[in-house]
Amino acid sequence: HGGLRRYDEALADYAQARVAFTAAGDRLALARVDAYQGLLDISRGRPADALPVLAGAAERLQAFHALIEELHTRVGLVYAHLALLQPAQALAQNARLAELGERVGDPRRRHYADLARARGLAATGHLAEAQAIVDALEATAAAEPALLLEQTRTWLPLVAGQLALVRDDAADAVIQARGALAVTDEDDPIERAAAFLL
Repeated sequence: HGGLRRYDEALADYAQARVAFTAAGDRLALARVDAYQGLLDISRGRPADALPVLAGAAERLQAFHALIEELHTRVGLVYAHLALLQPAQALAQNARLAELGERVGDPRRRHYADLARARGLAATGHLAEAQAIVDALEATAAAEPALLLEQTRTWLPLVAGQLALVRDDAADAVIQARGALAVTDEDDPIERAAAFLL
């Protein structure tokens, strides 16, 4: 339901899951429910609602050593902080995201975390570090696109284009914006708006 943007139904699903896992006493599953609901709130354009839910879930997932779920939750925290114009708090997730990226076995998840790290670095003026990450991701996209999750492939040209604007390379920014429009879902207003703005 969340993937179909049927958010009310997705929220009802999570409420049912929370009741069931509470009755079962499954604290790890409850942390996962909170994490996914927080990510859903970001998709719904509600980063302020997502932030406390994701923060609590990230700590519990870390305690359970649920690496992949924690990684996705901390990426959500980065994006929630950035949406709320809190770049320093977004950057605070960087070290843990780098650690998680090294520990998960799936390179797609590592690249997903790397793009979030690049966004946090760029938002706080660490442009050279952000550019190095973006360059590495673009090389991966060119050589082995299957090693990037769809979300990473979608957002990569947007981040690359924003960095191009900062370094006064308007021509590259336009190319990246057009690339972003080519890969974004027409039903995703946030990503398409970001590409048109770029």
